[in-house]
Amino acid sequence: MGKFPPYGLLHKNFQAVVSANATRVSPAPHTSWNDHLNGLISGIETHIWPRWNFATGTWAGALTPTYIEALTRADLNCVQNLNRNIPDNSREWLLFIQEDRPGSRADPLAAVRQDARLPPAFINNLAINTIALKPYIAGSKFLFQRPRPAQMALILSIPITVLYAESSLSPSLVSGHGLEGIAGVCNAFTATRAGLSAANTTAAKEWAVGIGDRRVFAGVHYPSDNFASWYVASQIAPFIWTTPGDAAAAKAFMWEAISQHSLVYAETANHTEFTAPRAWLENAFN
Repeated sequence: MGKFPPYGLLHKNFQAVVSANATRVSPAPHTSWNDHLNGLISGIETHIWPRWNFATGTWAGALTPTYIEALTRADLNCVQNLNRNIPDNSREWLLFIQEDRPGSRADPLAAVRQDARLPPAFINNLAINTIALKPYIAGSKFLFQRPRPAQMALILSIPITVLYAESSLSPSLVSGHGLEGIAGVCNAFTATRAGLSAANTTAAKEWAVGIGDRRVFAGVHYPSDNFASWYVASQIAPFIWTTPGDAAAAKAFMWEAISQHSLVYAETANHTEFTAPRAWLENAFN
């Protein structure tokens, strides 16, 4: 794993979140919030990326260097293919800028709020009020220390196009946009699903995965970062949507969005290195 450097220090905003995790109230049955996080993300380190051992300064876990390099190369090849297939100045690029720009405070939901295809009640329920996602995002980034695609593209000599992103100054895994995007849209869906038309629901599914997909199109995240973000969303669903039936409906909605509308997920089907991660992800939702 010598060719895979850790990303490095978190910026102070994320570091403050990580520090606060030590005293954060944990969902039952865990006795501490960090134990809860460790249990929740254990699947990631057996299928996607190892943790960084701060004591030894090495990568830790069961994944072999051969597996990690093969998956990273497949990740970058996916990014390369998606770079080619998404034209410059297309709608996807413009939405990426809107979802990242400083004026929106890197709000992943900035663009979806303006979609006239979605009713006002849906837009009003995009925020997640029942749980804070930032501790999961910052905590995962701290533990996994995954270098960004631009770093590994240089090391592995796989050229990709990388767009400037204000919100990419942190380790790559998990994708904050990927997690906040799918969870935020899903929150609106669970709250309003009884009144949504088929067209409303289709638009919602496109947004649920499109926000994270655009981060991959732009070369600031790997496809497997999105896999990890979607996996985390599947695992925290019972803590977000506690009304009977809501968690199951949320997971069904998310999986349909991923499997039917994500261009990133579709691209990974063309690479055998993703066979096991795809099966693992599907199992998390079913």
